[in-house]
Formats: sequence, C-alpha cells, structure tokens
Amino acid sequence: MSTSNEPETCYIIDGYNVMHADEALTSLMEQDLEAARDSLVRALSDFSASEGVRTELVFDAGGRQGGIARKQTGKWLTVTYTAQGQSADDYIEKLVYTGKQARGSTRIVVTGDYAQQRIVQGAGLLRMSPREFLSKITESKEDLSLQIAPEGPRRRKVRLADTLSDEKKAALERLKKQQK
Repeated sequence: MSTSNEPETCYIIDGYNVMHADEALTSLMEQDLEAARDSLVRALSDFSASEGVRTELVFDAGGRQGGIARKQTGKWLTVTYTAQGQSADDYIEKLVYTGKQARGSTRIVVTGDYAQQRIVQGAGLLRMSPREFLSKITESKEDLSLQIAPEGPRRRKVRLADTLSDEKKAALERLKKQQK
C-alpha cells in the first residue's frame, strides 16, 4: 500500500477492453451489460483498495445522453462514463496528455487498442494489456487470501465431542445406551 512518502501508482483502464478480455465478463455482457460492468467495478474496487493504488475505470458513453459522468467508488476507484459521442480512447488520450503526473508517481494505462498503446508510450506512460491486468488482479486476490489465511494446513472443524474429557464422553455413551 502507498503511504504519503511513497510514489503513487494510478491505473487508467479502458473498461470494455478489460471486459472483452475476460471470458466470464464477456459471457455476462451478452446477458446483462450492467451486471458485467458492476462485476468489474467490484473487482477493481477490491484490487485498488488492497493494493493501495488509484484507479480510473473508463466506459464509453454508449447510448447514455449528456456529458461526462464520474462516480467515486470508495477511496481508490473512480468510474467515468464519457460524454455522448466521446469514446473511452478519446477520454483516456486526453488524460494522458493533460493529466499532471507527480514526480516519482507511475501512471499505467490498461488498453487492448494498439494505437492507444503507442500514444501512451509516446507520452512516457506505462501501458498494460487487459490480459496482463487481469492476471495482476488474480495475483492480488491470491496474495490477499494468503495474508488472511491461517498458518499451516487448513484447520479441520472442531466438534463438541473433541472438547470433552474422556470421562464425560464415557458418561454420555452410557446415557445414550440407557435411552435405547
């Protein structure tokens, strides 16, 4: 996680590029586009918080009317829907060239669009493919699971009988036989 003394990492993500790179999200998109977007937002919210990185997830406006809509989701994630007629690529390109980058900070653009990747590199930012980013999310989940998992092999369930002394177990067995 970042602290105020450490350089900040910021991901700028083309949402639909990432969704099309994930089989489960692609399948869900065919059924319910909003549910697929919500699923990606939840995954990115978890990833951003656990890694301590700022993330801006960008979606094309699609059929939505009006200007840019931004929604802060927790401390680390901002979801942006572009203005009507503006593509996610156009919006990301504008961020790449107009966004101020603090000294020592890192901005990484996640896109599957080759032309966009070239623009990002030309602006001196890092780029990552959607598949690489999905692997990073998976790795982050696994690391978090290991951090919160108990040490050693998985504990077996504790039964009440395991907590009783041999005398009490014997007494219960006698009682059980008497009731039969």
